[in-house]
Amino acid sequence: ARILDFLQQELLAAGTRVNRHTDLLSGEVLDSMSVLRLAAFVGEAFAIDVQPADFVVDNFRNVEAIARYVHRAATASSADRS
Repeated sequence: ARILDFLQQELLAAGTRVNRHTDLLSGEVLDSMSVLRLAAFVGEAFAIDVQPADFVVDNFRNVEAIARYVHRAATASSADRS
């Protein structure tokens, strides 16, 4: 919900609606600057360190993919702290 809220409030044009499965990288939803802003938000909101190697389509294609990425990154971060 936090990711969808950020998209709706900060990145999408007025009247644009997306759901968890909307392709954000199709060129019609987010531009490259918006993807960078989204990645920065994800890092801050979920206290994860988004690495350059993490900027792959599979991690940011849609909200569902971002949620999976956040889960993997948070799990890896927790394991590193143990």
